[in-house]
Amino acid sequence: MNRLSMLNNCKIKHKLLIIYIFCVCIPMLITDGVIIGSIRRNALEQQSITMDNMIDRIAYNVKLDIEGCNSIANNLYTDSIINTFLETNHKSNLNYYINYKQLIQNNIFKYYYKSQNINNIMLYVDNHTIMNGGSFWQLDDVRDMQWYKDFKESNEDTLLMTYFDEKKASIARMSRTISVIKKLNYLGSRDKEKIVKIDLEYTGILNKLLNEKIEGYIYICNDKYILFSNKITESSLKNFTPKERLEIEGLAYEKTFNVGSDYWTVYIVPAPIKILSMIRANRAVIWLMAIVNLLLPTIIISIISKSFTQRISMIEAYLDKVKREDFQVITDVGGRDEIGSLIKSYNLMVIKIRDLIEVVLKKNAEKQALELARKEAELKALQTQVNPHFMFNTLESIRMRSLLKHEDETAKVIGQLAIILRKSLSWRYDNISIKEEITFVEQYTNIQKYRFGDKLNFGFYIMPGCEGIKIPKLSILTFVENACVHGIEGISDRGNIFVTISKDEENLYIEISDSGCGMNEEKLNEIRNRLSSLDINRLSQSKSTGMLNALIRMKLCTEGRVEFQIESEEGQGTDISLQLAMESLENL
Repeated sequence: MNRLSMLNNCKIKHKLLIIYIFCVCIPMLITDGVIIGSIRRNALEQQSITMDNMIDRIAYNVKLDIEGCNSIANNLYTDSIINTFLETNHKSNLNYYINYKQLIQNNIFKYYYKSQNINNIMLYVDNHTIMNGGSFWQLDDVRDMQWYKDFKESNEDTLLMTYFDEKKASIARMSRTISVIKKLNYLGSRDKEKIVKIDLEYTGILNKLLNEKIEGYIYICNDKYILFSNKITESSLKNFTPKERLEIEGLAYEKTFNVGSDYWTVYIVPAPIKILSMIRANRAVIWLMAIVNLLLPTIIISIISKSFTQRISMIEAYLDKVKREDFQVITDVGGRDEIGSLIKSYNLMVIKIRDLIEVVLKKNAEKQALELARKEAELKALQTQVNPHFMFNTLESIRMRSLLKHEDETAKVIGQLAIILRKSLSWRYDNISIKEEITFVEQYTNIQKYRFGDKLNFGFYIMPGCEGIKIPKLSILTFVENACVHGIEGISDRGNIFVTISKDEENLYIEISDSGCGMNEEKLNEIRNRLSSLDINRLSQSKSTGMLNALIRMKLCTEGRVEFQIESEEGQGTDISLQLAMESLENL
């Protein structure tokens, strides 16, 4: 409810702005975020598929090249002609040349060089009759080389070896070398050591890597070095970079595969997806979405806002004129919507106000005068009903005569009656305090005790704070009088009359109870019916006017906010309850 009140305090243009922000801008941002996120997810999924395919392709190509070398080494391993040539003790250099030429002419060895990924095939043998050159060399020439020592220490028959050839580096050739080395100990004498060393074309594999269309880096590593990379800093003229220096940041793809006697791993680190580039590539669609989702609602809401605010501002201006008692009709109704209906209602209100000013206010003084005269007439009629039918001076003469005859009790009663008569004759003020009213009631009951003796017992309770509240004069006395005359008089036993006065924040409560003869249901309903309509015209029609008189005066002093209840049971007594609105009562 508080939030709704806060919203009701906002101007319409601010409410429309809130609608624009929450129903246009924020949904558009969320939608764009979802679209961009979807584009990014699709791009990542596409990238993942591309990278997986690429890494499989790279691993397959590298493995194919290595397996090609292994296949050549295996063919040489089982080639009896080459083994015979390597183990033959050539009698002279000429004899070696003739045997070598015959080997080449038979075209047994040439096909091994057909692969573009083979850089060199070298066969080394422990045979001093072999002349160094071409593809055949004496083993003594390489015994001091590091690659040969590493091969011997491995105790492997076949070994895939990566190393840096410093001799090649000194003459600016491809220094990084990847070789398949295999012992040729399958045929012939085992006394003579024979090995084949097949060097891969490093640049061939590297070029395949460089030809991969990727924004990012590709690395091929073994357990020690970075063997291949498309990174510019990985120059083939420099020694292999240790794998420990491999830095992979962000998303990376990798695959480990078997290559002969070794295991290599391919790493692909793609460049981050450039969302802005994608957005720029689709800027025509994005601009169209912006126009449809942002500009169009902006124009529509602006037009609707003007439709509201202009007419409401006009109504507000005319209402300011009404505050200054300038009642003008709005000639431009402006529409048939709710605001147009409001303008029509305003015009009807202004016309009715003009009529009230011209008709009602002109007759107001006359009406008020007639109302005042009517109330004064009603009050005088009521006062006339209360006036006694005997003279105060006569009572005073009787009281003095009783004193002369020493009839003190009679004189006291006549004196109290004279006091009541004096108050009843003085109608300058119709309302008196409850304290004064109870004083009258006590004086009256003293008079009645003179009549009834010990048969009558009277008591009252006034709640603190009620003594100064003003009520019509002799109103409680009227109900106590009825209790004496119609209640206590009809019983032979001792009777009680008790008055209770209390209040709360809203009402004053007066209760008069007697233990008299009570009344039957028929008489009770008759009294209730007679007192149900508190109309001054009924006074002339009613035989008993006491309680009706009191209730009408209570109605006048409380502006009609009085409630009356009467309960009675034959032989048990009568209870009367009065409820008067505190708001309309005076307080001393």
